[in-house]
Amino acid sequence: MATYKRAPADIKKLVANVMKMWHKPLEDAGVKLSILTAWAPVDENDQPKGRPIVHQGRAVLAYVKICSLKQRVQGVGDAELIIDGEYWKDLKATKKKALIDHELEHLKIVLGEGDQAKTDSEGRPKMKMKLHDYELGGFIDVGQRNQYESLECEQIRGVFESDPQLFFAFVGDHVPKHKKPKEKTPKNPPLKLVEADRPASGPGS
Repeated sequence: MATYKRAPADIKKLVANVMKMWHKPLEDAGVKLSILTAWAPVDENDQPKGRPIVHQGRAVLAYVKICSLKQRVQGVGDAELIIDGEYWKDLKATKKKALIDHELEHLKIVLGEGDQAKTDSEGRPKMKMKLHDYELGGFIDVGQRNQYESLECEQIRGVFESDPQLFFAFVGDHVPKHKKPKEKTPKNPPLKLVEADRPASGPGS
């Protein structure tokens, strides 16, 4: 079973900065986040056994959810953000920022008259969850068997066609480049005929 810790100050600071940079409506509404890190149990060699955060049956790197009114009354934040601590500690700064940006994008303020944030009985901002703009799901074996006729390939084509510049223009910079193997010189290369060695042209040539 996973264990949880309160997020350290550096994570809280990063979340606040990302919210201010790209999610101003959340900051303006005074949204409070309860931020935790999750840790998988370890084996006898002190290595993690599995992943600590599972959503809809799959391991995820982070997860955000809106807290219930009961939780808010108890003093919990307006939303809870849980981050895989083992994964987080090895991330470079730019990927950390991107992960936080992704999770905050799920949170949207519910607006009322005059585009003002609606509030609950505790005076806290009401929010709703924004679903992903796209999701991919499939089986490699099915894609290999059916190729372009498969739903697997159709999904990827759909993402590519939606904005090829955004999603795929950068791929070449990140995919490992495989060098073309050098052609091996045979140990006993075939003899090449020079002009003087060629047989004389026969009749009718």
